Amino acid sequence: MYRKLIDKVIASNDLDKLKQIAELEIDTIDILKEYSKKDYKSIETDLYEIVEGKVITKEMAIDWVESMKPKAKWTYDEIESLKKSYDIDMPTTVIYVIMNMLYILICKIVLVMELLKIVYKDILKVQKIGTMMLI
Repeated sequence: MYRKLIDKVIASNDLDKLKQIAELEIDTIDILKEYSKKDYKSIETDLYEIVEGKVITKEMAIDWVESMKPKAKWTYDEIESLKKSYDIDMPTTVIYVIMNMLYILICKIVLVMELLKIVYKDILKVQKIGTMMLI
């Protein structure tokens, strides 16, 4: 029912009613923020894209990178300096996010490889012990 009512208000172009709906939406999103951070972030991102387009701001990039685990390697200023040094024609925010994502991905790959070495060594020990028991 709410969709039909909202569609009716949109079709009417009644600015006062549109503002009232916007206020209801704001209240609803505020409530959602308290109960589901994930859903709130998703809606916040959708709203941002509607208003600003698909652009990563410096603040968004820094928040995103600071939430990465393990900890990111490069600061925004370091990436900005790197970009200038190599005359890279790409937004600093994009380079900053990508470089740190790649660094973290490589760290995770190295960790998995180290774990595989440990597991593989243990498998070889078990095989050697089993072979000795057969002799």
